[in-house]
Amino acid sequence: RNYIKCIIIEKSVTSIGNYAFMSCNLLTEISIADSVTVIGINAFYNCLGLTDVVIGKGVTTIASDAFYSCLNLKTVTIGKAMEVIGSYAFGSCLSLSDVYYLGTEEEWNKKLSILKEEEKKTSEDVRLETAADIDAFLKSLGIDLNEKGDK
Repeated sequence: RNYIKCIIIEKSVTSIGNYAFMSCNLLTEISIADSVTVIGINAFYNCLGLTDVVIGKGVTTIASDAFYSCLNLKTVTIGKAMEVIGSYAFGSCLSLSDVYYLGTEEEWNKKLSILKEEEKKTSEDVRLETAADIDAFLKSLGIDLNEKGDK
């Protein structure tokens, strides 16, 4: 991990798995193909060399902590397909100063209002007593445990 400087995610890839490039400290450049739809949990956690990230136009989900503690990350560009940005996805990115959205301001504001509503729903206490309750709750959040793993 300590020798990777550049990552090019090719168009045959549809997701970046959890912890995939965690702590690649020399990583300075990422190119994410538009075919990628999901960036997993802690995928680029603690990649200290990252300064700019352009997230592919097809990405709909950036999972929790995906870019957490990328201390030198300054600029992020997000495509308009984005639907979910997990908690602390860019947490402790102390240098982050510019975030660009490739859609319109109206589209961005609509997404923000949807995210705020979803946050309200998931911050309430939920009582889950059976496996079926848990499965139904996860599906309501868009998580299907029966899906195949990361590609």
